[in-house]
Amino acid sequence: MESTEVLKKIVFRMYPDESSAVEALRGGQIHTLSGISTDSVRNLQSQQNIELIGSNIIYSQYWALFFNLNEEGPAAFDDVAVRRAISSAVNRDFVIDNLLGYATEAIGPIPESSWAYTAVPTYRFDKSKASEILEDAGWRRPAGSEIREKDGKKLEFTLLLIENSDRVKIAQSIQKDLLDVGIRVNVVSKEKNRLVSENLVPRVFDMILYGVQTFIDPDRYELFHSSQIDHPGLNISSYASKNTVLTVQGGEQIRIPEVDDLLDDARRLVDESDRKKKYELFQRTIGSEVPAVFLFHPAEVYAVNKRVRGVSLERLNSLENRFDSIRDWFISTESS
Repeated sequence: MESTEVLKKIVFRMYPDESSAVEALRGGQIHTLSGISTDSVRNLQSQQNIELIGSNIIYSQYWALFFNLNEEGPAAFDDVAVRRAISSAVNRDFVIDNLLGYATEAIGPIPESSWAYTAVPTYRFDKSKASEILEDAGWRRPAGSEIREKDGKKLEFTLLLIENSDRVKIAQSIQKDLLDVGIRVNVVSKEKNRLVSENLVPRVFDMILYGVQTFIDPDRYELFHSSQIDHPGLNISSYASKNTVLTVQGGEQIRIPEVDDLLDDARRLVDESDRKKKYELFQRTIGSEVPAVFLFHPAEVYAVNKRVRGVSLERLNSLENRFDSIRDWFISTESS
């Protein structure tokens, strides 16, 4: 006979690594576990006493390959054709497969679920198109070489990422995709604090695989405005749009990047239809200039002992929100 018991308290237990935490979950020492790798998710799928609860897709987060477009970055990235080809070469389905399907493709900087989203031309997966773009731009494979060259320079870059088994698998998938079209990628993973302090903050990298938390509102000022290039700004690619517009600042006429102007206007406007027009132009520019390769919006996975009932991850915006439904949780107990 089953009876239930309301939750009276929550105890958080810390473990030195994921494997020991997973073993504690398997053995019933703990009842829930969050933030686990896909390897652990895969291993827990056959565990009889564990339920894997997937969240909604978190559209306020996206993962991308960010190009370094400042002076520290590779000169080849100044060629928009190279960026377009890389975006066309990456198979997002393979990336999502590595996440066991707990994600959906990110089309651009504004998710499809947003009122401000507009379907604009972008460089999504098309490997033959990627090769065509590179050929037209003069990046050719010399006889006997699998790596493209132009003016004696090889198409070869380093991809940085935070040390994590899931991210390494994603990077390896991207590495293979790019090699198929003649681009060599060297994958380098680092501990998070080192990567942030040594590479992300000073913007010292070739490409970086990174996830960002955005707003429910479509404002993307912090992510793409040129004033946000330096830390603590989040313009990771050091992007400034090539097209410029004339504007007045401090009583003087100056030229500024077109995307800056669009983002400035869009955050000042109140009328939604007027804002949408600005964001449509913004998305068109980003889709054409490709400062980043947009990969996926993630979902979270919560491993829960089946004795814990009532857990829901609907309308989740971040992993910390997993307790939002805790008033509905209860413990199922067996009695004779």
